[in-house]
Amino acid sequence: MTKKIISALLCVMLVVSSAAIVSAADTSKASTGDTTYTEAAEAIDSAYAYDGDDLGSTYTPEATTFKVWAPKANSVKVNLFATGSDTEDGHQKLGSYNLTKVMNGDDWTGVWSYTLEGDHKNQYYTYTVNTYDIVSGGGPKTYETEDVYSRATGVNGKRSMIVDLDSTDPNGWSSDSHVLLDKVTDSYVWEVHVKDFSYAENSGVSKKNRGKYLAFTEEGTTLNGEGNVSTCIDYLKQLGVTTVQINPFYDF
Repeated sequence: MTKKIISALLCVMLVVSSAAIVSAADTSKASTGDTTYTEAAEAIDSAYAYDGDDLGSTYTPEATTFKVWAPKANSVKVNLFATGSDTEDGHQKLGSYNLTKVMNGDDWTGVWSYTLEGDHKNQYYTYTVNTYDIVSGGGPKTYETEDVYSRATGVNGKRSMIVDLDSTDPNGWSSDSHVLLDKVTDSYVWEVHVKDFSYAENSGVSKKNRGKYLAFTEEGTTLNGEGNVSTCIDYLKQLGVTTVQINPFYDF
């Protein structure tokens, strides 16, 4: 399990970030179609570059703070849910709250924020963002989207999750260390899928762990359990693999 679960939520970036970036360009250029994405991005960066590391949802037992960088949004609202989807038992919408602009003196940082009091661990949320439509070039439109800065999500990534990552640490996590190579070109990368890695009955992995994350913890596995041909982790070691990329990591 990783300390931070990273997902490439490209659709969110298009809605929240790209929509904001493109609409930032000079309106006279936009009307003639001469404005490039790069120019618009540079204009946004020069006015609203943000180097904080607190975007997303930050959890404590006392309160959860939501922060999203959306410098061209007209308004942002966070919607709170009990579950990751409306198909799960106990699903209900718990409320909606308006984010406000985060200021640096008299200057706006491009960031919206809201602090929700109370313990909201393992609840889910989306943002309702009112911004300009980059497709039609028309007036502002409203979208509901997950958080581009999500640390975890619900079913199919439709809702972001308020997660206390410290509480998910397995035994020995704090003493774990990362193996670094002197040169990145020395890496031998092997891409695997969680299920495909060990799902076969002849993988040598115990039945309870086949096709699951825990298969990566089993050593000494061999084809059909016969002790001749190594499988799974031992097989990768035998090949000289230095880096394993698990992709897709979840929600697939």
